[in-house]
Amino acid sequence: EFTFNGITKKAITLYHNDYLLSINFAALNYNRGEKNQYIYQLEGFEDSWRTSKFGIPIVYTNLAPKTYTFKVKAANNDGVWNEEGVTMKIIKQPAFWQTWWFYLSVFTGLVLLIGTGFKWYTQNIRNRNLILKSYNDKLNKEIEERKHFEQKLSEFNEELKRSNRDLEQFAYIASHDLKEPLRIIGNFSGLLARAYKTKLDQDAFQYIHFIEDGVKRMSNLINS
Repeated sequence: EFTFNGITKKAITLYHNDYLLSINFAALNYNRGEKNQYIYQLEGFEDSWRTSKFGIPIVYTNLAPKTYTFKVKAANNDGVWNEEGVTMKIIKQPAFWQTWWFYLSVFTGLVLLIGTGFKWYTQNIRNRNLILKSYNDKLNKEIEERKHFEQKLSEFNEELKRSNRDLEQFAYIASHDLKEPLRIIGNFSGLLARAYKTKLDQDAFQYIHFIEDGVKRMSNLINS
């Protein structure tokens, strides 16, 4: 047993902010006690026994969180050792951030955070894919409408070409059919003027001239 802060204990507990541990010990020998000898060891921290003198405290600083066993043996001034010695447990409590449950909490929090981030990322990708699909569907629809319009336009152009060919054919036929009577009128007007040159008066020749002039103007109109 040890006396710690005036209280007899078999073990002491240190907290994470207890930086320094000082241990004093003494053997009961009333005959020249200053000649007593001591050896000690803090299992879990030291691998071998160490020697100490009377009245000199043992100091440990910044011990890692774990359970230690402090052992001490004494010899009197004649060099007779007490082989049994005494022991005391020293429990250094970890800080809350050094405990397994804190690590578990941090790990769980990281897993949840990563899971939430991954879920958000996948949902964001899914939403973007839906938007892109909507744009793609709209674009495909516009392409289909454009193809349909181009098809209709192509059909209209073909119809227009056929109409133009028909119109050209009609114009050719109409102009040919209209020119034929005009040529007859013009030819026979000329024949009439030549054949009856001495028999027709000046007014008749003027009328013939009007006919020929009208034929010429009508021919120009048909050509146009």
